[in-house]
Amino acid sequence: MKRLLILFALIWGLVSCNKNPESDIVIFDRYFPYLSFVIVENGVNIFEADPNTMYEVEVIYNGQTYRYTDETRAVPFFELALHTRPRISPYILYFSDFNQGESGSLTLKFRDNEWKLDFSLTGYFEEDEHYIVNGNEITRDDFFEVFPQHKVLPFNI
Repeated sequence: MKRLLILFALIWGLVSCNKNPESDIVIFDRYFPYLSFVIVENGVNIFEADPNTMYEVEVIYNGQTYRYTDETRAVPFFELALHTRPRISPYILYFSDFNQGESGSLTLKFRDNEWKLDFSLTGYFEEDEHYIVNGNEITRDDFFEVFPQHKVLPFNI
């Protein structure tokens, strides 16, 4: 009986992260880190003040340029993209999907502004993530609060 239970557990583990080819539903059993951010001018999220400003943002990562193209996501798609998550807020841009433990640098451009972001997404918790913007470390206290309990990286103009 023990062998049967162990075999069942192994099979269950192998199929726990499976995509159903007949639907867009994806079942995940791991965390995919992401960067969420807003551009702030005089304490105001400019994406909320004028949603069209999201189309002016460029993210340059590993030699490739990413732009927002009306893409929305509810769950990870396994490829990097600049997108929104309307169920959380339509006025936040997300850059994802990174692999667990990924670290690197990217450049964010908006109009005449440019920021270099060094990041380390090394764990499953926000405390394990580290960010440096233009040489200055960003702590959780520096984050921009979009609404209670949801904070994002601020890029200040």
